[in-house]
Amino acid sequence: MALFLFAMVSTSTHADFVATGKVTKFHMSTDNFAIFLSSTRGCPSNWYYVYKNDLGIVAWKMMFDLALSVYENGRTLSIFHTTSDCNEKRFTAIDTVN
Repeated sequence: MALFLFAMVSTSTHADFVATGKVTKFHMSTDNFAIFLSSTRGCPSNWYYVYKNDLGIVAWKMMFDLALSVYENGRTLSIFHTTSDCNEKRFTAIDTVN
């Protein structure tokens, strides 16, 4: 069963695929959290960020909880953003793969 959390940061009604892979590192600060995604598809392996100000506290907390659970359980994650530009290194939506 896949759990999908979607939160947009613009007026766009879609999110573009960025990458899929295993979350191998996790970091949190006061206004963002980051995952290191060991990519198997899409953009290359890298740190990807989500900012609390982009989502609002409730959506950010829900995304944080899901991403942390994926990290702790070794599951695969797909990330999405308002653009699929690999240089952005940000995401606004996530989907568990397995």
